[in-house]
Formats: sequence, structure tokens, C-alpha cells
Amino acid sequence: MADGLKLPDNVAQRAYEIAADPAEGLSKDARLDIDGFKNVLRLRASMQGQWGGNPPPPERYLDLSYYTKAMAGL
Repeated sequence: MADGLKLPDNVAQRAYEIAADPAEGLSKDARLDIDGFKNVLRLRASMQGQWGGNPPPPERYLDLSYYTKAMAGL
């Protein structure tokens, strides 16, 4: 983070600690935010004109069955 974002080491360390915190971090259960992904598709369709302006269903790019199986095995 320090190199890629050109942050001071102490700031990068703290940002990583916050993001990776198991209770309050960015991805508590490693689950993809499906609503966020749908929004990305909508934005790409509307702003970049992809897919003729109509976003495809997220399932075109996602197969959450692997995630579901992994979580079931915990």
C-alpha cells in the first residue's frame, strides 16, 4: 500500500489494519457486494455505453456456487 499509493508507512499500516480487521474490515465474510457489482455494471452501461446501454445480469460474470460451497464447509 505504501508503495502503490505513495503513502507514508505508518498511514499504510493503519489503513491495512482497518481494512483487514476481521470484525469491521472491508470484507467481513469475503462475500461480494452483489448490489455494488450491479451498480458497477449499470454505471459502465450508462457512462461508457457498453452492452448497448443495458447492463447484463451479474450472473454472466459471477458464479457464486464456489463461494457457497466454501462457506458451507466451514
